[in-house]
Amino acid sequence: MLQPKLRWTGDRDSGADQAKKSITGSMGFVDASEIVPVLREAGYADAFAKAFGNGVEPVTPENYAKSLEAYQGTLLTPAAFDRYLAGDGDALDARQKRGLSLFLSIGCADCHDGALLGGRSFSKFGIEKPYWEATGSKGRDGGIFETSQDERDRDRFRVAMLRNIAKTAPYFHDGSVAGLDAAIRVMAAVQLGATLDEAEVADLAAFLASLTGEVPAPFSAPDQVP
Repeated sequence: MLQPKLRWTGDRDSGADQAKKSITGSMGFVDASEIVPVLREAGYADAFAKAFGNGVEPVTPENYAKSLEAYQGTLLTPAAFDRYLAGDGDALDARQKRGLSLFLSIGCADCHDGALLGGRSFSKFGIEKPYWEATGSKGRDGGIFETSQDERDRDRFRVAMLRNIAKTAPYFHDGSVAGLDAAIRVMAAVQLGATLDEAEVADLAAFLASLTGEVPAPFSAPDQVP
C-alpha cells in the first residue's frame, strides 16, 4: 500500500483500484456488482453497514475495495534492517553489513530505494542484455508497453520492492527464476553488467534476508481464517 502504483505494469492506482478491478479480472466475475451477493452470503452485511452506513447501501464493490485496501494497509513488516537504520548497529551481522555495502556500491540502490527498497519507479529490465535470455523465460513480456502501447515502454517494469524478498520466490514478473541467489546473479548481469562471485552473492542474499520482517498481528494465513 506504500507504492504509488501497483502490479508489474503499474496499471493500478491504489489498493482499492486493484481490489475492484480484480473482481472482473483474476476473480473471474463478468460484472463487479456480482461480488455483492457473495459478500452478503458470506455474512458481511452487518459489518459493512457498521463501517459504511449512513442510510446508503453499504455492500458495494467500491466498499469491498476500500475494505481490502484498509486491511492491507495494516500489513507492515518491520525488520532487522529497520532497527539498523534506527541506530542499532548490532541488528545486522557482519555478512549482512557487507551485503549492504555491496548493495550500495554496485548500484542496486539506484532503483531499489525508499521505504520498500523499490516499488516506486519503473525501469527497463535488461539494460545490459535481454532479460528473457538470462531468466530462461518461456516468453517475452512487454512490461508497461502492454498497457501503454508506447514503444518507449517496452520491457519497462515496476521496480520490485525488496521487503520480504527472501520469502517471495519465485522471482520476477513471470516467476521464471526459482531461487534468490540466481535472481541476484540475473539482476547483476542484466541491469549492471556485472558478474558476482559466490561470496558476493552470499553477502547480498544475507543482506536481503535482513529485510524479512515480523508477521503483522492482523495477518492470518488462509488455513487460519474462520
